[in-house]
Amino acid sequence: LPTASNPLSVEIGPGQFDGFNLSGVGDISFRGAGPTITTIGRVNQAAINIANSNRLNFQDLKVTGGFPAPVYWQGGGSSTWTNVHLAGSLYAWTETNCNATTGRAKHYWFSSRFTSSGKGYLAACSENWFFGSEIAVEGPGLGGVKGLLVFGQPSFGISPEAHLYGSTIRVKPSPGTSFSTPTGGNECSGVVAVCAGLNGKVHIHGTGIDVIGNE
Repeated sequence: LPTASNPLSVEIGPGQFDGFNLSGVGDISFRGAGPTITTIGRVNQAAINIANSNRLNFQDLKVTGGFPAPVYWQGGGSSTWTNVHLAGSLYAWTETNCNATTGRAKHYWFSSRFTSSGKGYLAACSENWFFGSEIAVEGPGLGGVKGLLVFGQPSFGISPEAHLYGSTIRVKPSPGTSFSTPTGGNECSGVVAVCAGLNGKVHIHGTGIDVIGNE
């Protein structure tokens, strides 16, 4: 298996490729030929399932998938993503199953995109750093259209956080889509660019935020 002193590099050429699972395996780099040229995808399920994996690198590719998201991260670990497009249906990124034992995962994103029709990026227990990246959500959603959600889970016992630098967050419901007005205790319903709850922390610097309603 790859190690920090003996990493593995996977070169992926042009085309459409099936997804894969990684559990407890790290020190691997996946490099495509560009996000418009190399696609990793599955229908109606996550394309890449990752659990407790450290020092993973993804670059120059597109990941597509259905529920829950193109990439589904579980537990701790760490990753770096450069020029990657995550194109999902409901979510573009989501995570779960992290606790005091697994530790808090850490993710770095450079010049990457997250697109979906409902929720862009859900951080439930990780530390996330975005540089020059875009979260764009447009569609009917499910109970609303939301960009960046940073929500801790009481059972996880780990507080998530997100830092954005020089990035963009765009949220827009589809024409004709109706949503309920946010009410007390449910402020993240409706059309929301950024929402932090349950000890979540969000730091935004030099980032454009666009929330566009409909009729």
